[in-house]
Amino acid sequence: MPPAAPSQPNQPGQPTQASPSAAAGLAPLPRPLPRTRGRQQAGPLPAEDAAIPLERVPYFRSDLRRIAITAGLMFVLLIAGSIVLRSLLQA
Repeated sequence: MPPAAPSQPNQPGQPTQASPSAAAGLAPLPRPLPRTRGRQQAGPLPAEDAAIPLERVPYFRSDLRRIAITAGLMFVLLIAGSIVLRSLLQA
């Protein structure tokens, strides 16, 4: 087997390796958020920021309706399964 030739940078089939300084330049590190000194003041929120109005929340009522329908169907399946199992175990 002949000795391996020195690798060329653009040779097909060979993975290209970037130098560590070039790799660091391509992906900058995220900066940490600045920390505030001391604790934030505790207390109630202002009245205008206390809640989100429901008419501003998209699909809220339709999601509640879907959850209620799903819960109802699960309850019906639970009762039906209980009746079926009771009849199978008594036989």
